[in-house]
Amino acid sequence: MLPFDAMICLALLTGPDDPFPDGIAPAPWIQLLREPLADFAESLEIMDIRERPYILGRDDDISNDVRLLRRRRIELLNAPYLCVSDFLPDSDTLSRNLAFNRQFRQELERRHCVDLAQAHVLQAVMHETDNLHRIWDLAHDSMCSSYYIVYRRQALRNLRDLIGEQAIQAGLLPPHIPIWRFQSID
Repeated sequence: MLPFDAMICLALLTGPDDPFPDGIAPAPWIQLLREPLADFAESLEIMDIRERPYILGRDDDISNDVRLLRRRRIELLNAPYLCVSDFLPDSDTLSRNLAFNRQFRQELERRHCVDLAQAHVLQAVMHETDNLHRIWDLAHDSMCSSYYIVYRRQALRNLRDLIGEQAIQAGLLPPHIPIWRFQSID
């Protein structure tokens, strides 16, 4: 990308005002920036490469596409970039632990139906298990390459909000089941 193209793309995506107010058509030269703008949006991780046919892919809708990309940039301003997911456990580990979490949850439900004396404790453990599932599921979503980049970054932001900035930067997830509920047998 040429430096001038980069400056124009930056101005289009970060400027304070709408670059295309209602009723004013974009200048014809703006069509020349469709490819550099798409490249720039991809580098900012506000557009997935698979979205190119739909976003900035048509000549007649560039103003709406630029507005969409501006909204995404603002929405994801504080979201971690995908490189943060490199610190998380690999996808297979995430999938196995999520499956175990669900099996554990099903066992809790089964016990909840028959162990009425412990119903309140089992209910609390199920709630904790569901919260841990949410965390591990967000981590899994952030790693899933079949999801668009925007969704993956939203998952990382939600994960960070649940476990904290330091934990996500270090790739430290809580256990996938509430192990603090287990009693040691001496």
